[in-house]
Amino acid sequence: MTVWQLVGVEQLSTSDFNQKVHALNDNTNSRLEVICLLKKQKRGAAKFKTNTTIVQATADNIIAKVTIEFDEFNKIDLIALVNDDGNWKVSLSIKSYKQLTVYSYV
Repeated sequence: MTVWQLVGVEQLSTSDFNQKVHALNDNTNSRLEVICLLKKQKRGAAKFKTNTTIVQATADNIIAKVTIEFDEFNKIDLIALVNDDGNWKVSLSIKSYKQLTVYSYV
């Protein structure tokens, strides 16, 4: 079980941040919408595994792929980070959900 607590979410993203979600219904969320959603989820717990891969990195930019594996589905985030005067901030997040095939044998 993984437990999390969110603090200072306003400082995590750039002012022009947006989030694209590819799921059953594609959606784009503004920075304010994402901050409000995160503030509603101040803390929580769930069973999942996380894998992070740096796709590309320079002194000023990082592109990362984060895969979160739940029992029934995987969530894949492609995240762009920028170095803002020594502070790394998220400038773009693209989320995709993959439903896992569950086989039931009787």
